[in-house]
Amino acid sequence: MGKHLCGAGTDFALRCLTESRENGKESENKFLLAGIVLATCCHHRCTWVAYTGKKFFKDVGLTGTDFQLMTSMSSWATCVWKGWRETQTPGAETATKNNDEDEHVTLDNMEPNDTDSKMSKRMKIEEEEKEEHGVAEVDVRANFNIPIEQRESIGQKCKQLIDYGRLLYLKEKNLDVEMKEYIDATMTPENIVLLAKSKQ
Repeated sequence: MGKHLCGAGTDFALRCLTESRENGKESENKFLLAGIVLATCCHHRCTWVAYTGKKFFKDVGLTGTDFQLMTSMSSWATCVWKGWRETQTPGAETATKNNDEDEHVTLDNMEPNDTDSKMSKRMKIEEEEKEEHGVAEVDVRANFNIPIEQRESIGQKCKQLIDYGRLLYLKEKNLDVEMKEYIDATMTPENIVLLAKSKQ
């Protein structure tokens, strides 16, 4: 069981569990997997190397570069999400906005003339992105004049496709699998849980 097992961490966990299960069948000390409950998140931190759903992507004609693009666009689901903030009172919304401005630093809200500290953070984030997304450099930080609602929808679809590949991977390992919404999307955009159990 894992809540918000970040990015490629989900794929590492799935592979570890399924391979341990298969190896356990051949040994005297059987590894009995009752089930898997993982709330996926941070799809923008997934990597093609670790991804368990590669077969699904290849079967539908998608490449590692397509996967990189999809992981990048998946961040649109969370970057533009407002959720419960839309139901706040005007005063609370202002306070939240001020807190966000103080604490949340992204590449988009950093200006070239900001302090050296912010420039250093920007360079560090860019280096991490290059290291994480080594297959190809794909930049989807621009909004391409796509309305916010549409970007959020595209981001959610990217997340669903990535998770669907994981679901098929588990089905191939002879597990009963489903994806469920475990909390309302107004509370968090990271609201999908992957459920799997051994077939009876």
